[in-house]
Amino acid sequence: AIKYNAPGVVITFGYDTPERIREELEKLLKKYIEEYDPGEFKEDVKRYEYKIPEAIGEKFAIFHSLALYYHISKTLQTLGIKPEGKGEFTIKDMKKFCNVYSSYELCLNLNMLEMDMKRLGKVRAGTDWEIYGRLINKNFKETDAEKLLRDDRAKRNFYAHSGLENNIVAVRKGDNGEILLKYREEMRSVVERFLYDDHVYERVCEGEG
Repeated sequence: AIKYNAPGVVITFGYDTPERIREELEKLLKKYIEEYDPGEFKEDVKRYEYKIPEAIGEKFAIFHSLALYYHISKTLQTLGIKPEGKGEFTIKDMKKFCNVYSSYELCLNLNMLEMDMKRLGKVRAGTDWEIYGRLINKNFKETDAEKLLRDDRAKRNFYAHSGLENNIVAVRKGDNGEILLKYREEMRSVVERFLYDDHVYERVCEGEG
C-alpha cells in the first residue's frame, strides 16, 4: 500500500507491529542457521563443508523485505498510525504519509498524495456517507465490485489518486466539519486485488494512466 501510494489502506487495514515482524525475522534466521551454518570455526579444521541454500536470492529478498517492513512499521507507529487500523480516516491522517514518503525518497508518491489531499479539501460533503464519485463528478455512474475488478480504468484511477477510486471510497463531514473517508465494506476485496496487480501500477508510472 505504501509502494502504490494508498495511505487509506494502511490506516484502514492496519499493519504488523515491529515486535511481530522481528519475531518472524528471528524465526527465519534461526531456521537458516540451523540448516546452513557449518558450525564454530576451529583452527585445526582445514576444510568445511557448506550446504548451499536453494534459491538463495529469494531468501535474501525475504530477509531484506522484512527488515524494511520492520523499519516502516516503526516509522508508522512514531507518526501515530495504529497497527490495528480503524474504519475511518481523515486528510490529516493521510498527510502523515508525506513524512513516510520523504523518508524513503518516494517523490512520485509524495507529489500525487499532495495533489489528492488538495482536491479532497475542496469536496463539499454532507453529514451522511456518500460515494466519493458522486461528490466530484456530476456524470458519475456507480459500478459494482464485480465490474470494477475487470475495469483497468478503475485500477489506474486507484493507483493515480492515492487509493481513492470513485466507487470504492465513501465520504462525509464529521461533527467538527472535518472530512471523513472510509473504504466501503463491499469494496474491500476490490482494494486487496488492486494492490497485488503490479502490471497496472507499472503502466501508471510509465504515464499510461
